[in-house]
Amino acid sequence: MEKLRSVCIIQRIDQKVPAVYLKEFFMFAGVYVCEKIIDSDMVNEIKNEIKNGEQKGANLYIDLTASENDYKEIDTSTVYLKLALEERVKLNTINGRAEFGKKVFLILWEQLHFCMKDENEIKGFRSLADIFVDTDYAHKHYLSHLYLNQMELEEKNILSEFYLDCFRKIYDEYNKNPCSLNLGFAYLNCTRKMNRIDASCNRQTLFDEIKVMENAHEMLEIDSSFTIADVLAGQIAFSRNST
Repeated sequence: MEKLRSVCIIQRIDQKVPAVYLKEFFMFAGVYVCEKIIDSDMVNEIKNEIKNGEQKGANLYIDLTASENDYKEIDTSTVYLKLALEERVKLNTINGRAEFGKKVFLILWEQLHFCMKDENEIKGFRSLADIFVDTDYAHKHYLSHLYLNQMELEEKNILSEFYLDCFRKIYDEYNKNPCSLNLGFAYLNCTRKMNRIDASCNRQTLFDEIKVMENAHEMLEIDSSFTIADVLAGQIAFSRNST
């Protein structure tokens, strides 16, 4: 697999919470995500379609219904990865989320290391995974996405500080690995989220949105397959027109 641009997470309905955790990470890293919720009768049919190359649309298929960890390269651009979860994954505490994140990303990178060609890309994903786990990004971002407009000013300020801390950590890693488009996307997206909080507080935004959009378009010019950068620019433009 030359580049990881899209992920499909295959899951049972009772695996929705760990699936959302993984979904939040890949969106954080600038990867398109789709989900396929299946019942027990569909498992073998879907797996066979993927292995036979009949399922198209994602570079990486992560199968959470698997009973063992393994992977198979379907072709030069597609990988089917089995990720065996414990029977009861507890993600209702910060320690539970951190423990799950460290375990699951260790398995992912061990498997993907053998089939991802770009060393800078895999390093970028590893750096982002460490930040994602250490900051408890999944939980905080999920809450802010749902409840920002209902938060008090103090809560919004705390959230803004959280995103600023993430931004600094990501930017430090980006300076070490400037070839990683995923690191570049993540720090630009943090600026968008901080500006969104500022706008909800009716105060001056911290970052120049025109410059952020220009930086996003530059990533697409570097690699035409990194189209999610254009999506990011569009989200910023939409928010500007809505305020």
